[in-house]
Amino acid sequence: MSGALLKAFRTLAHLRVSPDGALLGYLSMGSQGSRLCVVDSIGGPEIQVATDPGPARCHPHGAGVFDWRGDSRGFVYVGRDGNLYTTTIESPACFLEISKGDIQTVLRSLSESELSKHEIVLDENFQPEMSSPCHHPNSDLIALVVDEGFLVVASHNFGLRVIAPSPTQPSDFIRDPVWSPCGTYLAWIEWDNPNMPWDASRVVVANANRDFDRELILANSNISYDQVRFSPDGRFLSFICDAKGWAQLWTLDITKGFTNAPRLVSELPGEHAEPGWGVGQRSYVWSQDSARIFYLSNSQGSWSLNQVNLLMPESVTEPATTNNQEIQLGTGYLAGLGYLPSIQDLPGRICGITSLNSLVSYEERNLEGSTVGSTRTTGFNLSPGKLLVRANVAGFDESLFEEIHPISWRSEGHEIHGRFIQAPRGGNFRKDGDLPPVLVWIHGGPLGQLFGEFNFRMAYFLDRGWSIFIPDFRGSSGWGRAFARSLKGSWGESDVHDVANGIIEIVSTGLADKSMVIPIGGSSGGTTVLLLLAQYPDLCRAGIALYPVSNFLDLSASTHRFERYYNEFLLGPLPDSKQLYIDRSPIAQAHAISKPVLIFHGESDSVVPVAQSLALVDKMSGNNQQVILKVYNDEGHGWSSPAVTTDELETISEFLSGLEY
Repeated sequence: MSGALLKAFRTLAHLRVSPDGALLGYLSMGSQGSRLCVVDSIGGPEIQVATDPGPARCHPHGAGVFDWRGDSRGFVYVGRDGNLYTTTIESPACFLEISKGDIQTVLRSLSESELSKHEIVLDENFQPEMSSPCHHPNSDLIALVVDEGFLVVASHNFGLRVIAPSPTQPSDFIRDPVWSPCGTYLAWIEWDNPNMPWDASRVVVANANRDFDRELILANSNISYDQVRFSPDGRFLSFICDAKGWAQLWTLDITKGFTNAPRLVSELPGEHAEPGWGVGQRSYVWSQDSARIFYLSNSQGSWSLNQVNLLMPESVTEPATTNNQEIQLGTGYLAGLGYLPSIQDLPGRICGITSLNSLVSYEERNLEGSTVGSTRTTGFNLSPGKLLVRANVAGFDESLFEEIHPISWRSEGHEIHGRFIQAPRGGNFRKDGDLPPVLVWIHGGPLGQLFGEFNFRMAYFLDRGWSIFIPDFRGSSGWGRAFARSLKGSWGESDVHDVANGIIEIVSTGLADKSMVIPIGGSSGGTTVLLLLAQYPDLCRAGIALYPVSNFLDLSASTHRFERYYNEFLLGPLPDSKQLYIDRSPIAQAHAISKPVLIFHGESDSVVPVAQSLALVDKMSGNNQQVILKVYNDEGHGWSSPAVTTDELETISEFLSGLEY
């Protein structure tokens, strides 16, 4: 697998089924920018929708860029210029719906206190950001989010209107508006500082026929909500909620009134969603008849696709609180789950984007004979399915990930888990008879997790003879709310100790040669890399950090609004914890780094300013320490260009080749 292959790489994202179920819309993102594309739900040629300007980009597992029009003939989308457009599949014409100037005008109707709360100054430099457009099912109404904090509804009849927040119902952040099937209700998620969405958030449902008065607010200071949605028949409101300690699937029968208690419907163990780092996650989907939900479940870093039957057999019409009919359909991760209703001679199908970056669909299985309350595995693996669109070029081999072994170890009295991917034989860095070198791949967040699924960056190095060790240190997702919150106040300590003890474990059990263990990570994962090198110099041969945080105190003042108060949970409130921020920072411990370090950063990073890496490298260079910094122009917190990704991997490969082994 050569780096040159990656230059032709494109990413599929933001999968959405048209309202009539006949088409699939998605973003195709590559070196030429992003494109809106469609494909027939039963298969056929990929069609690129002519748009000028093209659509904005989004996270590979996220959304927030476009929505289908209610008539299934086209899209409403956020252009790369930041304005909102409408287009049809048949015509190349794009019509401007809402400009940034329109948004500026409507925001001027708000009070100064409302604007200052969201750090908005309405001057010539203000550039509002629109996201998550949501088209009404049977009118021209469009709901969208502005600057992560304002919910706006637009119509040709009454123009623009801010419906949330308001002085009497304030909120700091708003996410993922969705209309009910009849268009009567609009639901969304909101939360307040200093919380992150996974700490405490709210479900809000407003009545569009009653001036968007709120009919429902589900809220608790110790519960998070995400992915609010309506069943196709409009009877149920569904959402992901961690009230029982795990991110699981709940429903509320709104035909009985909004005071009816929500019910937990998914009881298989595991997390049924990823943390809410971005908008538009789709880890579950309703069947067209509103009787079943298909959902993903993460158990120990491995995903499965499952089905739960909400309505009991025969005449029972109540959704069950226990003994739901739950069945595991297969293993594997699918981004952007969608449901394709029965069409022609085909049964209903589940669709999604695989970890191999292909768009696939799977026919519903015949589940007759399974008993209520039972859990049965069909033996179905998600790798077959009907291939609708293949995004990757040849050369990406999923078999590299067949040797995945779960491992666990003790760290400061806690049981910590991870996964070890054994390198195949051969490779540029492996000598016959020797243990292969190991890359310790540390996830970012720090709330996050790297899965036991195909990852092209990991595949690049597995193909070259490196084993991969993936630790789930304290604060990782995938192990429940309590474990995710166990990093509170100890970022820069507990994560570092857990990874260090994990390295000791793989060396002592004969999985790794202690002379060639290299930690690699991005964002907060890069921070852990730097601190690991400083605090445990004998465990690592070198380190690789991508856009790392090196100065905690500066981060609290300079990062984007979304994470402005995240450090209060991870480290403590300011100014009381100021000295701790200083002492824990990698830049304060940089003098102790004695091994070579390779650092990457994007010049336009709004999450972790590039100035942090520049200051760290300047300090280390002044001490004659071995450090290399590569800054990419026009890149932010992660790379958007396949050419940059290729250069990153080739630079890392060259760096590793220069190490003695």
